[in-house]
Amino acid sequence: MEKVKNTVFPATFYTALTFMENLNNDDIVNSLEKQKQEITEVYKSMKAGYKLKKKAFGKVPDNINIIFDNMYEQCELQLKSIEAIIKSIKGN
Repeated sequence: MEKVKNTVFPATFYTALTFMENLNNDDIVNSLEKQKQEITEVYKSMKAGYKLKKKAFGKVPDNINIIFDNMYEQCELQLKSIEAIIKSIKGN
C-alpha cells in the first residue's frame, strides 16, 4: 500500500506568501496551484484509505472517524486558503 503524506504546512511557502508583494504574481499563482494539487492528491488518497478501512472493519470505530474527519478538515481549510489567496491576487 502506498504511503500517504501527512498534511503539509510548508513554512517556507507561507513565509514567501507573507512577502508576496515582492514576488511575481504569476510565480505565486503557479506555486499556489502546485500546492493545491499536492493537497488535493493527499486528500483523495486519504479518502481512498478510509474506504479501505471501512471495508476491512465493516463499521469504522469512532476514533478512526474522528481522525479522518480532522484530516479532511485540515486539507479543506488549506485548499480554501489557497483559493482565497489566488482570488486576491487575480483581483476577483
